[in-house]
Amino acid sequence: MGGDHGPKVTLPACLHFLDTHPEARLQLVGQANALASFQHERAVVVEATEVVGMDDSVELALRKKKRLLHAHSH
Repeated sequence: MGGDHGPKVTLPACLHFLDTHPEARLQLVGQANALASFQHERAVVVEATEVVGMDDSVELALRKKKRLLHAHSH
């Protein structure tokens, strides 16, 4: 879960979005421990096996963390 403030801001925002958009569905991708408390009937939580950090170079993200980038690209 990205963002400057991480899941503590992003997850409540996702719940608010789902509550105010009854036809929307979300797919949240992130570390299992960060998403463990999130549950909603119209949301799917997908565990990320790799994470791109804010300090990671573009080269590292594209060449070394391929599972993260391609795991759910369909």
